[in-house]
Amino acid sequence: MSGRNILEPSHIFASLKPDRTAQENEHSDCRRAPRREVQVTGTAEISAAPSMCVLTVVIRSEKAQAEEAKNSVLRRLEYVQQTFRNHGVQDGDMISVKNLSRVPEKPLYLMEAQVDGTFRNSVHKCLQLHNLLVEKLDETVRILPPKLHHDKQKLESIRKQTCLAALANAKQKAIEVCRMLGQGIGRPIYVKEDALQELSGDFNSITSSSEQDHTLIGTPKALDIQQRINANTITIKAQVSAAFELRGLTKNKK
Repeated sequence: MSGRNILEPSHIFASLKPDRTAQENEHSDCRRAPRREVQVTGTAEISAAPSMCVLTVVIRSEKAQAEEAKNSVLRRLEYVQQTFRNHGVQDGDMISVKNLSRVPEKPLYLMEAQVDGTFRNSVHKCLQLHNLLVEKLDETVRILPPKLHHDKQKLESIRKQTCLAALANAKQKAIEVCRMLGQGIGRPIYVKEDALQELSGDFNSITSSSEQDHTLIGTPKALDIQQRINANTITIKAQVSAAFELRGLTKNKK
């Protein structure tokens, strides 16, 4: 089953209600003449690539002495944090957690530390740093697959932009129809949002829908950077209906 929803095709037409005033003159005392209007639909589509990327690094060390385990982890932790900073991650976008415990049935201490670094508007830097840390650090450090995210405020702004663009397209269509008929466009009578849909990147050819948890990176069939971004890109589609008054053109008299 496809992972993409499909927006129903828009109506590429405009309908014009005829002026039936002359036909209803005899009933004008009890019925009003119908309003002459032009009805149109408009669509718009905007795509948004993920703007946030979270990279998680887990550091572990088992030692006979607690201080040795802590020192071993803290050295690597400091290196990882500085590497994050060198790639544009602010301290406020880094979360570090440390934990010391005993290894069951062994006279050993286990020291663990986890760092989550959030890259904003720098998805490529996040993916590049992932590859760098995998290459530079040993097996005591685990680099989890980066997770791609969308900024909620930006996504909401794009939704509004898409709806406004669809309305602008509907109005432009109405203007062109009126011009073709030798009429003028009046004030709007109504505007209705028919549909607003969001489609995620289609990667059925890569993985099943149950595996679409943004953990494509680091798998045996790892995709290149652009494919990963495309797989997490969201396309927003909007369709609106609108009606405008139809007015006859007036000519200036000398």
